[in-house]
Amino acid sequence: MTRVLYGDSSALARAEDQGFVHCVRDDASLETFLKEGHDTILVHAESAEGVIRRYPRLSSANVTFEAAA
Repeated sequence: MTRVLYGDSSALARAEDQGFVHCVRDDASLETFLKEGHDTILVHAESAEGVIRRYPRLSSANVTFEAAA
C-alpha cells in the first residue's frame, strides 16, 4: 500500500526534508512511482478529495491519504 501525503508547498517541503522525496508532478511521475512501489508519495493538494480530482487514478489504487504535517 502506498501512502499519499498531501498539502501545500510548505508542508511538502517539510516532508521532503524528512526524507520523503517522491513528489508527484504529473501523471507520468505518478504512474512511475506506483509501478516502482514507493511507500510514500507527495502531492500538492488541499485535501484527499483534491488529490483524487487531480489524479483520478488514485481513487482505485491501493493507497491511503494523509495530510503532510
